[in-house]
Amino acid sequence: MAAKCLPRSFYRTGLIPRWLTIWGLIGVVPYMAYALLHFFHLDTGYGFYLQMVLALQGIVMGLWLIIKGFNQDAVKKLDEAL
Repeated sequence: MAAKCLPRSFYRTGLIPRWLTIWGLIGVVPYMAYALLHFFHLDTGYGFYLQMVLALQGIVMGLWLIIKGFNQDAVKKLDEAL
């Protein structure tokens, strides 16, 4: 559940590009599928591949934030809203 919250909040606020947040939301599906398979002891060894979508998104998002940072227009909108 926590893996779904961060991309969703970034999507709603617009702090990072939409394509990156949509990638995160799409990556949650195989991640949760692996969690369910693991919970019911049906892990067939594909867990690594199911988690890679979200892992790659996390790496790209981290690099994006280090290099580009947050969208300054979205930060100003959030400051005005508070």
